[in-house]
Amino acid sequence: MSPSDIVELNLTMTRKLKVAAAALTYILSAMALPTQGGQGRNMREMDGSVQAIEQGIGVYLNGDEIKTILSPGEYCEWNLNLKAGQVVVAEARSDAFDPALEILDHDKKVVTKNDDRYPGDQRPLLFWRCEQDGAYALHLRCFHDKSGGQAFVRFRTYDTVDLLSDQKVERELPQSKMFLIRIPFKAGQIKEVYSAQGGPSDFMSISGNVVISQTGLPDLNLALPIQQSAGRTVIMAPVDGDYYLTATPYGNGAQTGKIQVWTREIVAEKLTGPVEALEGKATTGDVGLWQIRVRSGDFLDATTPELNLNCGFTIVEAPDISKYDVSNPDKNPFFPQLKKQGTTEAVIRRDSRDRDNRRNVFYVRRDATLWLISNGAGSSDRQYTLHVKPAAPMLREDTSNRGKLQISNTDFWSFDAKSGDVIAIETKSDSFNQVSIAYDPDMREVRHFEAEVDQREDSWQMIAQKPGRYRIALACRGNGGGGDYTMTRKTIHAKDFGLGNPARAEISHGEVQIWKFTVKPNDPVLLHWNSSSWSYDVSVYDENGQRTEFQRDDLDEHNKFGIVSRPATYVIVLTGGAKASYSIELGAVPGFKGN
Repeated sequence: MSPSDIVELNLTMTRKLKVAAAALTYILSAMALPTQGGQGRNMREMDGSVQAIEQGIGVYLNGDEIKTILSPGEYCEWNLNLKAGQVVVAEARSDAFDPALEILDHDKKVVTKNDDRYPGDQRPLLFWRCEQDGAYALHLRCFHDKSGGQAFVRFRTYDTVDLLSDQKVERELPQSKMFLIRIPFKAGQIKEVYSAQGGPSDFMSISGNVVISQTGLPDLNLALPIQQSAGRTVIMAPVDGDYYLTATPYGNGAQTGKIQVWTREIVAEKLTGPVEALEGKATTGDVGLWQIRVRSGDFLDATTPELNLNCGFTIVEAPDISKYDVSNPDKNPFFPQLKKQGTTEAVIRRDSRDRDNRRNVFYVRRDATLWLISNGAGSSDRQYTLHVKPAAPMLREDTSNRGKLQISNTDFWSFDAKSGDVIAIETKSDSFNQVSIAYDPDMREVRHFEAEVDQREDSWQMIAQKPGRYRIALACRGNGGGGDYTMTRKTIHAKDFGLGNPARAEISHGEVQIWKFTVKPNDPVLLHWNSSSWSYDVSVYDENGQRTEFQRDDLDEHNKFGIVSRPATYVIVLTGGAKASYSIELGAVPGFKGN
């Protein structure tokens, strides 16, 4: 049975799969993600909201409510004739009293009960699996048997199919009637659910929906990122216990039919060692799941070159199951979860290759454990490799760094800078029209450049406003070209000037010159700036790289004057246009005596 025989099994409640009736071959179906109202939320997402919980419950506990009146100290009863393995789900609500539900066996012994579905919600939600055939009764009571009044009750009974191992299980079931697939888990375990369709046994197709936890509340769905990448039903257990997948069989019109279901465990391969050379293996057609520990500031390139261009690849923070405990209401993963304010995503992804999902570049914003997830879309029955390496080599200073841009690719380079450093970058290429983006150490864009037609060079300067590692992304406009290029970096150091030591020089086109002076507290200076022409650009920064200014008023076409009184170190960056000569002199302010 080859992976090419595997087809997707839709989890959507309202849409049936077309049965691929193969006379001699099983057609395997992997359950795919559902959609609801165009929002993709039939399965509970990881927001832990009350709304998400109620939406999930509504899938397996629906239909008309039973209206009843409870007398104080009494109970309302509904008889249940159950078979071993069947599951009862029930809920109740009342505005008159605090309701409680319980199930009793034929000896009137209470086998299970519930009065609150979770802290803050007094509506009971009862979820119980019958272990022995027999007559049972569902009771509605007041929690303390002191009150009564009008109440509403709803309950359902489901057949179950147990998948206690990875062996295939067959069962004869009524068509179009929802049942539950029971799957035992250890905390952190991940399993993918499959079903057969067609074949010589004419297996019915299956539509799955919601995963129910052992509490009766919907599962937290920690495996959602794997489902979204792979397009199949995957379950991850936050805690030990049995989990139940709701499922509905569809056949060829008969009242009953056979199903065949099984699971496959997915184990995350942990990639350890130097990040310069990490590799992982997986087989096409199966979900590839790798786990990697990353540090704040890492900038990584993950590639799966043997897969198809449109393969699925997801990068997400791995769930931390150590924080869950069903015995503690504050750590119960199935209770409503309070969203943490101000929590940032662990990674930022950057465009790296147009129309090619095989390459994924990402920046790590904080220390984290990540999942790298692939859907394995590629030629059948082949092993493929995940490669992880740093995304941006260091841009060496005062030398020509050579690169060769592949068509559709974006190349990345990095360099370190201190606050106040002035960096000059020059890129040259005769092969493609450049697009260049510079990022600060937090991966915020600080410069975006797109070359004009026939423009082969890009020369620019920046002043580092914070210490750390800066990065440059280089691509071709439209991503349709590539070829050889060079990139150079130079750190330009500021020259000091002050009283009796003026700044004096000539500046030419494209040249960058930097000067700095310091004003001390209670010691203002008179600034006189003389220039043959003002053909150069002037930018002023403080010593931390933040833009600032000082007074310089025109006296005539060659001279500017100003009084600089604010205590600070001022960094003046001049970028040449037409050739010019200039001088900047500092002197005492006439008549100023200080304190």
